[in-house]
Amino acid sequence: MNVTRLPSTPGDSAEALSRLMTLHASPPELPGDADLTPVLPHTGGVPGTWVTAGRAAVEKGVTVYLHGGGFEYTNPHAERLMAHRLSRATGRPVLAVDYRLAPAHRYPAALDDAVAAYRSLLGQGVPASRWARRR
Repeated sequence: MNVTRLPSTPGDSAEALSRLMTLHASPPELPGDADLTPVLPHTGGVPGTWVTAGRAAVEKGVTVYLHGGGFEYTNPHAERLMAHRLSRATGRPVLAVDYRLAPAHRYPAALDDAVAAYRSLLGQGVPASRWARRR
């Protein structure tokens, strides 16, 4: 494994933590072209938010966004911002899935939620070939 170490001081760590806390307390606003109108009626019974940027269209396909946080943390505002950026980059609406979190919901709850959202989109006519994916 090749690891690069960047020199830092305790002050650097404190500054980074301070900036993260400020960002969490006062997150940036969604851009004006963000549309939170659902583009499909069902999400498989799993809560989620549709985010569309500008002229993104479901005819091009969709992107499903499963946020980070180790399946135990969520930051809905930051996730909507990320979904907006993904929508802008892909030209597709993004479904940000709000899966159940640990420890309140044990494994495989989050996985079950992701699969339910996936199956729901397939059932509504969005074939897997029209999903944004890594090539």
